[in-house]
Amino acid sequence: MIFRNVYLPVIFNFLCIKTNNEKTVHVFVYNNVIFLKLKINTKNLYLNKETNNIKLLFDECSNTSIYMNNTINKFLKNLYSYNFLKIKFKGKGYKIKILRKKKMIQFFFGVSHIKITFLKKIIIKKLSKYKFLLKSKSIHRLKKISNKIVNVRKINPYTLRGLRLSKMVIIKRKGKKGV
Repeated sequence: MIFRNVYLPVIFNFLCIKTNNEKTVHVFVYNNVIFLKLKINTKNLYLNKETNNIKLLFDECSNTSIYMNNTINKFLKNLYSYNFLKIKFKGKGYKIKILRKKKMIQFFFGVSHIKITFLKKIIIKKLSKYKFLLKSKSIHRLKKISNKIVNVRKINPYTLRGLRLSKMVIIKRKGKKGV
């Protein structure tokens, strides 16, 4: 027998519902973003609401215990995992201004071209004068916002000025040659 303690952060709630036969319990762990449902035998479950602790008892050789352990590991890994993308830009007179409290980025690309992008549920960090990092738990939201940002000022293939993702491969094109 193996004991597994799962300490949940305070932002999570859990709810237990017993079935009719009283042998199994449905445990729901949830908050606004993440939801997990576990079906556990009543003998193998100990709950402590004050410390937000769930103690589970597993058989070492059972397939269901291996499955439960894997789902709990995935859930705990998902709690603290972030996806991130790095965005670079290049150009004379190009600058960005990051307003963290308002969760927006202002791009200044020339005198008459000011573009504002709002970031919802995305963390931004300025790495250097020409690089910044976007972090989010949702990869789909991150790709959507990064495509929106990169399309503000696309890369000019002749001068290589503009916004791009850090791993984008760009080949510089030759200009016209005078005769």
